[in-house]
Amino acid sequence: VLDEADRLLEMGFTEEVQELVKLCPVNRQTLLFSATMTHDVDKLAAYSLKRPSRITADGSIRTNEEQGELNKVAVPATLQQEFVR
Repeated sequence: VLDEADRLLEMGFTEEVQELVKLCPVNRQTLLFSATMTHDVDKLAAYSLKRPSRITADGSIRTNEEQGELNKVAVPATLQQEFVR
């Protein structure tokens, strides 16, 4: 499980994260969680995941704002947004 991957990369731990991925067994389940999908997180996903599925709560995230291209995303049908006050 790579949680807060964006923060790890932001803080300069790219080489360490890549080393951890290298040390993992070939046959594994890898989960990568990130609050933001930066270019570095996309590169890490390509490096560490075999058949990634992207799940997001915001289906309007765009890969190229100028051309208006949408990411291919999977949003769970049962996703409910709730606020506790």
